[in-house]
Amino acid sequence: MNKNTTKVVIGNLKMNGSLSFYDEYLKLLTSKLSDINNINVGLCIPYPYLAQAQSILNGSNISWGAQNIAKFENGPHTGEVSAAMLNEFGVQYVIVGHSERST
Repeated sequence: MNKNTTKVVIGNLKMNGSLSFYDEYLKLLTSKLSDINNINVGLCIPYPYLAQAQSILNGSNISWGAQNIAKFENGPHTGEVSAAMLNEFGVQYVIVGHSERST
């Protein structure tokens, strides 16, 4: 393996948290992980907290992502979230095909 290979580590926060939790947690992570090298860190956050993650993590070395994405661009798909919607929050990662979402 090449010693210069960048590794990617993604955390999935599942259905956990609150506004106060994410405020404290994301600020703590940005301070603790501010000087890591050769590792791309991403956090897949529940949809309601994506704007908060974008606000806190923007400019840090931690990326944020979503926990699912619709296969549709738009339309009458209640409860789904499209790629265009996620893009507005600067999402860099998405968990696709998670077993908990399978039908």
